[in-house]
Amino acid sequence: MARNNTNSNVLTRGLKYKNNKNKHKKNAKAVEEVTFDKSERLEYLTGFHKRKLERQKNAQVFLKEQARLMKIEERRKLKFEREETVQKQLKEMKEKMKEIGDYKDSSDEEPIYKGEDDEWKGFSKTEEATVEPLGSSSEEDYKPILKKQTIYEDNTEVNTESIETNDNFEFLAKVNRVDMKKNEDILNKSIKRAADYADFMGMGSKDDVKLIAKKSYAEQASKTSMKKKKFRYLTKNERKDNQYKAYKNKHRK
Repeated sequence: MARNNTNSNVLTRGLKYKNNKNKHKKNAKAVEEVTFDKSERLEYLTGFHKRKLERQKNAQVFLKEQARLMKIEERRKLKFEREETVQKQLKEMKEKMKEIGDYKDSSDEEPIYKGEDDEWKGFSKTEEATVEPLGSSSEEDYKPILKKQTIYEDNTEVNTESIETNDNFEFLAKVNRVDMKKNEDILNKSIKRAADYADFMGMGSKDDVKLIAKKSYAEQASKTSMKKKKFRYLTKNERKDNQYKAYKNKHRK
């Protein structure tokens, strides 16, 4: 049936829709009474912060549970990887032992228990207990680790020689452009410098260096310090002056 889209029907379509809607409203039952629970209403209006904290707590619990499950999964994967590596290493070791000839399969050995249903009925009278000595094992069961065994019966002699200094010491010094004639002077200057600094800082006198100094400097040090100074503690100002002088000498350009 063709739809009648005349001008009058199109213009009156809104009015018909409104009338039909009003008819449905008249047929519907009206709400008799609307009641509110004051306690629930008050809890809803005042519980926004409480519900927010509860959501945050639930989210934290969920995240902790997820982290725990992830750790379990990681441990499981790590265990599986370790088992694979162990099995791989065992396989490689067995292959190497087979190449060497020291590997004996467990299937070659006789089983201890021949059957699960067999019951032990005690020793028979005809059987006698035999004890095998420790060295009575057959050669087939025993396989040595070494392929070749060698026994040395001769005595071994050890010669010791003393280590001497290098005879070409002067030649090596010349090659490295080291002047051995200035060795004594450099050593004496270093000792004198250390002694002067120790005396300057009040930590000791030049006489303390005589034990380590050589004769050439020992004579020179004995001339300069004929009289032994009486020990005394430095004053506060003297210590400050000495520290200031040492700082200046250290940082001078």
